[in-house]
Amino acid sequence: MPKKNNLSQLIVTAEKIYNPKFEVVIITLQQDLINLCVKLAQAQTIAITVQGTNVDPMISTCAGISIAYNSDQVYFIPRHNNENIDSLSLGNVIANLQPIFANLSIEKILYHAAFDQILLQQIGLPMLGKLFDIKAAAQLIADHHNESSEPILQNFYSKQAAQPDQHHAIFNHKLDQSSTIERCLWEYIAQTHQTLFLHDLLQSELKQQNLIEKFESVIMPVHQILVTMQTVGIGCNQMVIKKIDDFMSKKLESLMYEINSYSITPIDINNVSQLSLLLCDTLKMPGKRKFAHLEKNQDSKTIIDAFDALLEENLQYHAAIPLIILYHKIFAYKKTVLDQLPQYINQTTGKIHPFWQQSMHQLHPITSTHPNLDTISNNNFDYKVSLRSAFTAMQGHILCAIDYTAQDDLLLLLLQTHRQIAIHNLQATILAVTADSILIQFPDNLLEQFKTIFPHAQVGENWQKASR
Repeated sequence: MPKKNNLSQLIVTAEKIYNPKFEVVIITLQQDLINLCVKLAQAQTIAITVQGTNVDPMISTCAGISIAYNSDQVYFIPRHNNENIDSLSLGNVIANLQPIFANLSIEKILYHAAFDQILLQQIGLPMLGKLFDIKAAAQLIADHHNESSEPILQNFYSKQAAQPDQHHAIFNHKLDQSSTIERCLWEYIAQTHQTLFLHDLLQSELKQQNLIEKFESVIMPVHQILVTMQTVGIGCNQMVIKKIDDFMSKKLESLMYEINSYSITPIDINNVSQLSLLLCDTLKMPGKRKFAHLEKNQDSKTIIDAFDALLEENLQYHAAIPLIILYHKIFAYKKTVLDQLPQYINQTTGKIHPFWQQSMHQLHPITSTHPNLDTISNNNFDYKVSLRSAFTAMQGHILCAIDYTAQDDLLLLLLQTHRQIAIHNLQATILAVTADSILIQFPDNLLEQFKTIFPHAQVGENWQKASR
């Protein structure tokens, strides 16, 4: 039986056997594109990389598409803006690639599937059929061995693209190492070749470790749900956010005065050194050496969390301790959520479109950035409404929440919810995942049917926590 490898070992093997020699074919004419699509239609698998102009696929434009179906060539289709009748327009590219990308019998392999899918969808090139996400496959293998996949993968890709020789030049002259544009083009083209190569290696390892069923029946279907969530987005009422933010600011000010009432001189409650003096010197709390060790060795980004973890051990020692912990929770909530949400409202759609991804972490299997929604809970810090009430459905629709707990398998719950929506043809869409709820939008005329299918869902404007 073949040996089971962790991701690091697998990539070491990949580096030894990978052959970086390939021809770059630039597709600039209509007939060249037609000829390429004839070849692609006969392929079983193709690797695709989309070069965007922005890290956010919702506002990015397509600057080029790289495609490979064998290890000998990578085809690059650049963006053209001229009116030459023989040159390719974006319309030419879309018309010819649509049947290929919609072909259910062709497996599409992508390094960062969510980005490429969403960007292509924005220009009218949705990808249908079986997809293989290199990052997701690598992460599943890495998680199985308690590794971090991102640096391992990045090292492979960057190392192979670092020294392109003159055979790889994508222009008629030798690749200009100082040209940022040429460098970026080269990296995207090289990435496509590497992605095609890694597919077989990762797929074989998933089978070897009995992970292929989870990858195909859970990871990739959930991936598709997350892509839809990012594309559709969710409405956000800025007036509600402002009201909650005003309350939190007043709450922080009140806590600050109360905590400082125990101090001889005013202190900054986010300053661990000053807090240590208050707790250990003024209030005589034990553990001064532990706090000093924490300050010396803890990363600045996590020091408050580590500090509060120590305080939790002495919660009953003094009345100031739970106040400090609460202050830090509200301060973090305001800084990372309330202050961030309005900044990420898309000016075109009027919604927020978080970057959703699977983390493979048991406690936080779904995470989001730009902004972070997965940490938002129904906790309202004694305010009359929770932040969940700031999220809105589109006109003619209703927003509801299906609450879950840490004991629930969130990935399976997402899949089951999505399956029920499809089976009953509810025309509903899963919009977001918070720390304790799945938020769903559905037409208001289906309210009674929705309640029957999801009896534990909380529907309405007040967002009182529903019992399960």
